[in-house]
Amino acid sequence: MIRKEIYNLQIVRGLAALCVVLEHLSPRAVAHFFSAGQVGVSMFFFLSGYIMMHTFREDQSAGAFIKNRIKRIYPAYLILSLPLIFYTLHKTGSLVYLMHNLFLIPWTEWDREAMPYNWSESMANPAAWTLVYEFYFYLLLCVGKLLRNKKAFVFPFTAITMIAILIVTNVTWGNNGYLGWHGVTYKSVAGNLALLSFVAGMCGRQIGFHDIKKNLAVFLLIPTAMLLLWLLARQGVTNLQIRDLLGSCLPSWAFVFLLANMPDLKGLVFDRLHAIGMYSYSLYLFHANFYSAKWIVFNQLARFNMTSDLLKGAILLLFVALSLYFSKHLYRLIERGEAWQKLRNVGLRAG
Repeated sequence: MIRKEIYNLQIVRGLAALCVVLEHLSPRAVAHFFSAGQVGVSMFFFLSGYIMMHTFREDQSAGAFIKNRIKRIYPAYLILSLPLIFYTLHKTGSLVYLMHNLFLIPWTEWDREAMPYNWSESMANPAAWTLVYEFYFYLLLCVGKLLRNKKAFVFPFTAITMIAILIVTNVTWGNNGYLGWHGVTYKSVAGNLALLSFVAGMCGRQIGFHDIKKNLAVFLLIPTAMLLLWLLARQGVTNLQIRDLLGSCLPSWAFVFLLANMPDLKGLVFDRLHAIGMYSYSLYLFHANFYSAKWIVFNQLARFNMTSDLLKGAILLLFVALSLYFSKHLYRLIERGEAWQKLRNVGLRAG
């Protein structure tokens, strides 16, 4: 009997969210020394591929699937990112920039230096670039379900289509070598090696619970991925995507795959990570407000010559604690819908 809920995957979610939060809210020297954020992103992408295959329903239409994904991701993104979206609207004065961030629309072109927005980031919420990649993955899954709503078809179709587009994009336009957050354009999303984490997650789920001989499509992906790596390797190890693939993705895939197939991990540390995993999405989005706020605070401190590393460390530690505290309650209010229930009850009493 296949479990619909895998306890250890919530632990992975909690750990992945903490990796991103700690890199964003650590002193710059620490963050550069230990780039945990990309490891966290690799785990999140692998989890998405894994869980989409694990919870795949052949009785669910493509329309219902994408509707559920939007309902799960978009409202929380919009509410938790509103402070940053309004702040960047004030800084950029651009309705175009606003629309891209309100609706998670990739850019046609993005140049951090040349764009006339007085803002260097393509996303108002610095963590939200991953959601564009997530929706790209869901879109391909949705197309597969439209063609033939059978897991045995949707799995290889989605994986092979994603890798085929990845190869065509890299051969046609080249690979810019940047990590996903650098510029969220259609070409950079479709041609980024980070997409292989989704494919690895799908393959990991299929290998983990089924007879490998029934999933020969998995082995067709291996030479395809190796060909793509060979095409990009000619640019050398300065390509940040290759370095991320080798240093972050591959270890993350092995780690998550191992935990998904292990008995439930119990104990104080694992239980706390599991609890954080429950509200990891709110934490992932909401901490970005403190990530942006830290630069404002540090700039103000610099004006008064208050540049002590001890003071900065204390402020960042406070930001981490506040991120955890508020995210836990925001998860309950927004993701679990308790806020809407309270508003509904108020409306009923008023009526």
